[in-house]
Amino acid sequence: VKSCALGPDGKTVISLSDDCTLRQWDVATGVALRTFTGHIAAVTSCVVAQDGRQLLSGSEDRSLKLWDLSTEPDTNRAAGHIDAVTSLWLSPDGMELITGSEDYTLKVWDLVEGTVSRTFTHSEAVTACAGILEGRHVVSAAADRSVTIFDTQNGAELLRFSTSASTSGEFAAQPG
Repeated sequence: VKSCALGPDGKTVISLSDDCTLRQWDVATGVALRTFTGHIAAVTSCVVAQDGRQLLSGSEDRSLKLWDLSTEPDTNRAAGHIDAVTSLWLSPDGMELITGSEDYTLKVWDLVEGTVSRTFTHSEAVTACAGILEGRHVVSAAADRSVTIFDTQNGAELLRFSTSASTSGEFAAQPG
């Protein structure tokens, strides 16, 4: 198991695995309710929509999958990265998805249109991502020991925090 995500009602957990599958588990009983297949490499990240009806997953196969939790097959598959998808964040309204990848990019997806609305680039692999301030900004962490905040409206880098090469974990802020 590479990671997991809790369903919004707290009654189910989704586990992600190197065997290319996701599994939905009942928290109360520990019973596997469903197995999702379709990725062709390890599943690295997932997020469950706030309404609990959809699940999005990212994989080392470079794909994103949108699963309808009320039906068996996946409902959509998108390619947008040229290396493994490492992280996902879904806006509370389910309209925007942010993805990070080992291809050094952070992408903002318009889920209504099914398109990438903005791409940001790092100097190394993106390891984590999230949206902040009502979708106007995205924050990402990268393998180069940086955390960066971008403006999704104009594409500007607003702030970058970088750790030193030492193990102190101290950050130095650098305006964008």
